[in-house]
Amino acid sequence: MSAKHKDSGDENPDIKKQDENEADMTPGTKEKIEELKLLSSSLKEEKEKAENYYNQLVSLKAEFDNYRKRLEKESARMASYGKKSVIKELLPVMDNVLRHEEAVAEGEPASIEALELIVRDLKKTLASLGVRQMDCMGKEFSPHIHEAVFRKKTNEYKNNTIVKIVGNGYYLGDDVIKPAMVAVAENMPEEESKEAGEASNANDKE
Repeated sequence: MSAKHKDSGDENPDIKKQDENEADMTPGTKEKIEELKLLSSSLKEEKEKAENYYNQLVSLKAEFDNYRKRLEKESARMASYGKKSVIKELLPVMDNVLRHEEAVAEGEPASIEALELIVRDLKKTLASLGVRQMDCMGKEFSPHIHEAVFRKKTNEYKNNTIVKIVGNGYYLGDDVIKPAMVAVAENMPEEESKEAGEASNANDKE
């Protein structure tokens, strides 16, 4: 037997069978098989991309969680620092109050000068913290910064004008931290106003 015939006899039967099957295929079938091969390769690439995107997403989520925890920790630290700063500013005023209280408890008369000093120190401290008192008297009532406690019938002021401050309001910077509690003017009809004036005059004569 020649070497040529020997090589032909040693050919892999599976490869030979595959070649025979491909030889028997129509051009349309071969085209479909090529399309399926391309589709399989494309699906494999897309799967690898999806896995890559998923791994990136997991990594980003872990980074975001760590950032959120650091931010929460830093916010808590800043809030604590802010409280400490405010308390530190108020403690000297508290010391003055306690000294005055101790002096009164030991029999010394209450000192107007000492109280005025305490109030002055407190206002100064609040101002240094950015707190300022509202200027409300005679101004028009605004529900955004004022709280109406009661209405006073009068024609001495325009309707809805603040005629009495029951409790002061305060700003911290530009933000309202405590609305002012006020009494608001409510104008009366002319006849009712005249009657109220006459009644007031009669009471004054008595």
